[in-house]
Amino acid sequence: MDFIGTVHRVEDKVRRELLQLPVVSSMRRKSYEQAALLHQKSLPNLSVSEQIIVDKLRHDGAYKTTFDNLVGSSTSEFTQLCDQSLSDPSQLVFNGNNMQAFPLAKLKHRADILRWGLENKLLNIVESYVGLPIYYLGVEIKKELANGNSGGVRQWHLDTEDYRMIKVIVYLTDVDTESGPFEYLPRYKSNMVVAGMRYKSGLISDDVLQQYVPASAWCSCIGSKYTAVIVDPASVLHRAKPATNTERRSVTFHYISQKPLHLRKKNLSITKIMQHRYPDLSERQLSCLVA
Repeated sequence: MDFIGTVHRVEDKVRRELLQLPVVSSMRRKSYEQAALLHQKSLPNLSVSEQIIVDKLRHDGAYKTTFDNLVGSSTSEFTQLCDQSLSDPSQLVFNGNNMQAFPLAKLKHRADILRWGLENKLLNIVESYVGLPIYYLGVEIKKELANGNSGGVRQWHLDTEDYRMIKVIVYLTDVDTESGPFEYLPRYKSNMVVAGMRYKSGLISDDVLQQYVPASAWCSCIGSKYTAVIVDPASVLHRAKPATNTERRSVTFHYISQKPLHLRKKNLSITKIMQHRYPDLSERQLSCLVA
C-alpha cells in the first residue's frame, strides 16, 4: 500500500509539473475559459441568498454560514448519521492526524449520507461559482485528533485538481481556536503570497507564511456545531489548524468542474447506487455524479 501511495504521489507530481509548463498551462486555461463562456447561459438562476454567497466566494474565496442555510431543511438527521459513523470503531480508518469514517469502498454504499450533497441549493451555488457543469465527488467524514501535530494538510497549501473547485466543511462539534478550526487567507492575500513565493504546489509552514502575512491576519473559522465553511481550496491558501485541546469532528463535501485538471476519485462510482436508492433524483443531480 505504501508503494502504491508513493507511485501515485510521483504521478501527481509529474502531472502537476507538466500542467505548469507555459504552453500547456496557457492552452488548458484558454480551453477552460472558453467552456465557461459557453456555459454562462446555462447557469442556474440564483436566489438573493445564493447570489450573496457566490459573490463572497468570488471576492474572498470563502464564506462561513450554517448548514441549515445551505440545504434549507433540518440537519439533525444528517448529523446523526455522521455522528453514528464516527462512533463506530469498525468503520474508522486512521489517516495521519485524523480518523476517517468509511474507506471509499464502503462510503459509496452510504447513499443516505451522500444524498445531502445533491441538495439543489448547494448545486446552484457551486455551479454558479465554478462556471461549468460540476461533479460531486462525495464526502469525507472525520475527526481531527487533538495531538498538536502539524503534518500534511495541517500545513498551508493550495489544492491543484482544478482552476476552481468547492469544498463545504460542516462542523459536527463546536470548534474553537484549540479544536483544529479550518483556516485560510482571503483571495488577495493568497495571491500576494503565491506571487511572492512563486508558489506552484506543496506545503508551506507557519514560519514561512508569517514572512508574508502575520498570523493575526489569518482567518480562523471558529464556530458552533452545524457551522459550514464554503471554500475554493484551489484559489486560497488554507489548512486545518492543528488541534491541541479537543478533536474536531466534521464532514466535507467535494465538488469540481467536469473539465478538471486532475480527477482524483474516479473509483467512487456512486451513480448506480444513488439511482437505485433515490429514483426521484433529477437529471441534473445525476449528471453531477461520477459514473
